[in-house]
Amino acid sequence: MQPKMAAVLTVNDLAGPNAGAILADGRESILKFVRSKVRDLDTAEDIVQDVLFQMVRAVDASETIEDMGAWLYHAARNRVIDWYRKKKHDPMTDAIAQTAVAERTGGDTTLMREEIWGTLMTALADLPEKQRDVFVMHELEGFSFNEIQEITGENLNTLLARKRYAVLALRKQLKHLR
Repeated sequence: MQPKMAAVLTVNDLAGPNAGAILADGRESILKFVRSKVRDLDTAEDIVQDVLFQMVRAVDASETIEDMGAWLYHAARNRVIDWYRKKKHDPMTDAIAQTAVAERTGGDTTLMREEIWGTLMTALADLPEKQRDVFVMHELEGFSFNEIQEITGENLNTLLARKRYAVLALRKQLKHLR
């Protein structure tokens, strides 16, 4: 019989005789969750290892985690998102190459490009967080909506609506650049 995840986790729990069982139980359930998201056992195990290490450090620093299960799933979800972000090739590589060509052909283009990017970043900062996240993941990081849905757990129509609202707001804020 496996122990259930403790509702509250303290330093004493991790120092006690049941520490191995607590960590093993947390590891098993989180591994299933992460594996369903990344589909690669080695990667999933690496992510879970990071999450458990993060949990031990958090318990050591704050002395208590109120809901261990929720904390683990939240931390695992964040690590999966980080992994996807690192995994994706950099879609900005083409833009960087174009900038290098522009620098060779003249400084005006480079200055304009810097002004546009600065204005875009300012406009993105003004968006609501969820709209900004969907826009950045789709347009700048190259994620498909299906990948974003898998990462965030949000409904596809919700993600599409957030992206639409973000685009409309950005168009309104950036119309002076046309």
